[in-house]
Amino acid sequence: MKKNVVRIGVAVVLLVGGLFVYNQFFRQGVEGSKEVQIILTVDQEGEDVVILDVTKRTDDEMLGTFLETVLKEENLEYNFSGNVSDPFGRYIVGIGEYVTTDSAVGPWWLFNSTTNQDCVSAGYCPGMDITPLYDKDIFTFEFTASY
Repeated sequence: MKKNVVRIGVAVVLLVGGLFVYNQFFRQGVEGSKEVQIILTVDQEGEDVVILDVTKRTDDEMLGTFLETVLKEENLEYNFSGNVSDPFGRYIVGIGEYVTTDSAVGPWWLFNSTTNQDCVSAGYCPGMDITPLYDKDIFTFEFTASY
């Protein structure tokens, strides 16, 4: 009887230890099924200056939700206009100190992707709330007065 209790105890310790090792080494960094990169640039005298370049894992389905999460995590103030349910979703009015004050003359926040299959097949990216995310997507957002 005593041997059975010892065997069960050893088995439980090994099981708990195995689960601990699995969680520490194999599940680490596996948050999110997709890896997506966001690059924010500002056109300053004809030169693109990068103000943010991050790659994160996510389970978000749409670019707008992911961008909002990234901006919150990076402590960047932002202002979107419109609603997620609008035909093209929301659009970016401002990120950080870069804000569109006159939508008729700009500058504006524009975005594109050379890796997102929907953007590539259409030749442009639709609204951020209707652009689906895929693994290894890279999106570049640019604050510019020309397009």
